[in-house]
Amino acid sequence: MKKLLTVILILTTIHSSQAQTSKAKGFIHKGKIKKAVTFIIPTSSQTGIDERKIQKGISYLKSGKKSKVKPSLADSLVFDWNNETMVIFSKSFKVGNTIPKKAFLIPHIRGVLTYYHLAMKLYSNAANNYNYTFNKNPLDGNYLYHIYVEKKGKGIRYIPDLYVKAYMKKFVSDCDYIMNDFNDGKWNRASIEDVVRAYNENCDK
Repeated sequence: MKKLLTVILILTTIHSSQAQTSKAKGFIHKGKIKKAVTFIIPTSSQTGIDERKIQKGISYLKSGKKSKVKPSLADSLVFDWNNETMVIFSKSFKVGNTIPKKAFLIPHIRGVLTYYHLAMKLYSNAANNYNYTFNKNPLDGNYLYHIYVEKKGKGIRYIPDLYVKAYMKKFVSDCDYIMNDFNDGKWNRASIEDVVRAYNENCDK
């Protein structure tokens, strides 16, 4: 009986996991190529689109055949989501001194400055110190979000916890409105989104 209950629990978990997707018609953009498909979007009851599950690729249907598009094979994905147009970008980024990698990222704030989250897998190394990696699946165990900010024409940059002020200053140094607040010590890590919004609203040239 105990084994039967275990099997039922496993099957229920698998079914629940499989059920957490939604289909959305849209397009894969790569250069001048635009391909119409139906995306199979992984979802979360807490956050809507599950950002962790789309970073390395998204499944789609084309003429009844299921395939998967990876960040290296697309510039952006566009589809209808909750009566709005959702755009997911393929972005190249670096984690520490590693070679550049690509991931599908959802822009949380768009403008001259654009704000992204990247889910990173947390793990314990041989010395029992916690570290993070993009190579391991962030769905397994603990994870954290790294913050990336992109400025038009200037590329995308990771904002590390210990150097938020220094890194954000590089993005907003051309805006006296923001710099005055920086010099007064107004901004901290918890308000990076506020800095991005303030820049886009007051310094969008």
